[in-house]
Amino acid sequence: MIATVDSVAPRRGAALLLEVLRSEGVRYIFGNPGTTELPLIDALTETPDIAYVLALQEASAVAMADGYAQGARRPAFLNLHTAGGLGHGFGNLINSHVSGTPLVVTAGQQDSRHAITDPLLSGDLVAIATPAVKWAREVTNADQLAILLRRAFHDCNAAPSGPVFLSLPMDVMEAMTAAPAGAVSTIDRCATAGSLDRLADHLAAVPPGRLALIAGDEIDSSDASSQAVALADRLGAPVYGSSWPAHIPFPTAHPLWAGNLPTKATEIAEILGGYDAVFALGGKSLITVLYTEGSAVPASTQVFQLSADVRDLGRTYTTTLSMVGDIRASLDALLPLLEPRLAPQAEAYAKLRARAAEARVARRGATAPGLLRRLLARLGITR
Repeated sequence: MIATVDSVAPRRGAALLLEVLRSEGVRYIFGNPGTTELPLIDALTETPDIAYVLALQEASAVAMADGYAQGARRPAFLNLHTAGGLGHGFGNLINSHVSGTPLVVTAGQQDSRHAITDPLLSGDLVAIATPAVKWAREVTNADQLAILLRRAFHDCNAAPSGPVFLSLPMDVMEAMTAAPAGAVSTIDRCATAGSLDRLADHLAAVPPGRLALIAGDEIDSSDASSQAVALADRLGAPVYGSSWPAHIPFPTAHPLWAGNLPTKATEIAEILGGYDAVFALGGKSLITVLYTEGSAVPASTQVFQLSADVRDLGRTYTTTLSMVGDIRASLDALLPLLEPRLAPQAEAYAKLRARAAEARVARRGATAPGLLRRLLARLGITR
């Protein structure tokens, strides 16, 4: 049922904010409050089903919210204390931005009527937050709260996921409003990529043993680890982690796991030069940290990409085929297309899998005695 403005009893902006949070499934607010957050803290006394998780400092609050969002696989709500608190949390907020963690970040702002007197800890919160978030905005009217909060929850979780920011002036949070809270929108973001038949043709045309996979963080966020394992098994392809991972998207005990890529372009190129093609699952798969001369992708290596983040496709390296789509949904559609195309060389792929399993057993056998010797030496035991 759609509520009209006339049918909603006036309440303070802070109460409306909590109505929206409750409907969005928020059960925790992470933060470190000060005077500018008093309207929210007061409203929480009437909302026992939403707990305020107190941090000793804003950097810790951001870290806790980030960990919760990743563990719960849902956006977390974060409340910082005006300009100083936003500054304290900025370092970890950059980490959340790089990791693509969905966060709705808010900060209490001084009463907008008070801004002309340059009150303590006031500042341009939107300008401060902008470098580390997808977008930043100040709420200027209590009637805007519901729409902007819904938009924040939607946008932080949409590809590419990451933090968004809202500045909450005290007078807006204390103002009376009869605006409805609205309702949660159901949004299916699991779109299947197009051209999967073309991709299947390309992958099947790569000689067995000449294709490598890169497992990006997006595999984890789309819950596609089992599909990535199935793809690697079918192709007998080694799987490298991205060069700057925030997650573990592929089981590291799997025989085809080859470890994370290095962070220098020259070292990445040395590895990829051993393959005719590489298939990157997820964006930001080839991030480099220190500058080195030359491209991370050799000219002789074809690149294929699949990501829900269209901005990362073909952005730095020329690709033979890049596709926009959810990793899990797209791999579910791709795997059946690959089966008949790979069948003629099924024996070659089986040998690759067996060779990888044997190599892993050999590595473990060689490593175990060395680990034991080092442990005994540390304990002062000699044989």
